[in-house]
Amino acid sequence: MFKLQNNQIFTKDSQKLKILFINRKDYLENLGGDTIQMLAIINNLKDEIESSIQTDPNIIEKIIDKFDIVHIFNIQRLSETAFFVKLAKKHNKKIVISPIYADFSELEKRGRSIYYKLIKKILPKNIFNLAKDIKRVTKGLSYKTFLKENIHNFDKLFKKTLNACDFILPNSIAEKNYLKNFVADESKIKVIKNGVDENLLSDSMSASEFKQKYKINFEKFVLCVARIDERKNILNLLKATADDWNIKIVLIGKVYPTHKEYYKKCLEYIKPDKVIHINATLDQREISGAYKAAHTHALVSWLETPGLASLEAGLFGANLVIGMCDSTLEYFKNYAYFCNSNDLQSIYKTIKQSLIDERNHFKADEFIRKNYSWQKITQEYFEIYSNLVKVIK
Repeated sequence: MFKLQNNQIFTKDSQKLKILFINRKDYLENLGGDTIQMLAIINNLKDEIESSIQTDPNIIEKIIDKFDIVHIFNIQRLSETAFFVKLAKKHNKKIVISPIYADFSELEKRGRSIYYKLIKKILPKNIFNLAKDIKRVTKGLSYKTFLKENIHNFDKLFKKTLNACDFILPNSIAEKNYLKNFVADESKIKVIKNGVDENLLSDSMSASEFKQKYKINFEKFVLCVARIDERKNILNLLKATADDWNIKIVLIGKVYPTHKEYYKKCLEYIKPDKVIHINATLDQREISGAYKAAHTHALVSWLETPGLASLEAGLFGANLVIGMCDSTLEYFKNYAYFCNSNDLQSIYKTIKQSLIDERNHFKADEFIRKNYSWQKITQEYFEIYSNLVKVIK
């Protein structure tokens, strides 16, 4: 796992680029793709940039003028993002945004609960989005500010926020194709793929050590590293394989707080000698040991860009079973087994075939090292930063 110091002290005569990274308040407590991406940039560009990560608007207001560029993550929490973009514009800062935007329409259409779909049908689109954002808003942003930013027109604010940024950096062509509908100048949008840290290979627990520590006696098993929630589609994974006792599953991930009822449904399929659930956040060394031990890693989510666990598992040579969507096809091409996330037979047959085939059947490890190494990908961020600073100076 990446290590960082949250507040760095700038040397007076430093020629390094100074980047202020802004993320959600709970970026460490609820580790997500935005966190991994941000830390990868900081750690791999430590010789080229000086940085600070901040989440508190009051602190940001005080220190923002020390920085050349502001890099904001995650437009899913639009109220926060809009506020921070406006603040950066107020201080005449160049703004880079990693939207990490997901279109959940497929999940809402086929995967969400009946209650969820009923509420969405009743409420207007922007009011529904506003309701979701109320749940996400952090204590760092006052509700007065939140309502001022959002109450009139959610969609208009989404468009205004994106257009105020100097560069928009989606993680897939599919994400770009969605976002360009809201952006006046498409040249601002540059796709930078997600990556994986090659150093994981040299700093990992052994497969036998992992199995011994967590009392896993399965000779061959399917691993799923994911939090337990509806988007990850864990229930369909368990349902699809429930009747075949030759398919053993190890789940690693905590139950998302708002999905406890969903987890109760999953529990019906978690049987001794069939499914093991490690309901915890493991450190990266242990997770890497799990990747080594697994024959297959399955992430049959409704939507991923592309699923960092899939990249990591593939790096360690596990066969990859992945829910089919535009972005996962874009990333993994012919190096994974794709299934229909809404079709239990499709999930079952795909997993079964991945277990019949030899481990690392498609040689995904070589493909991932060549195309998705953070060590290479983060240089694309540095190029963006450098070009913006040239404009400033």
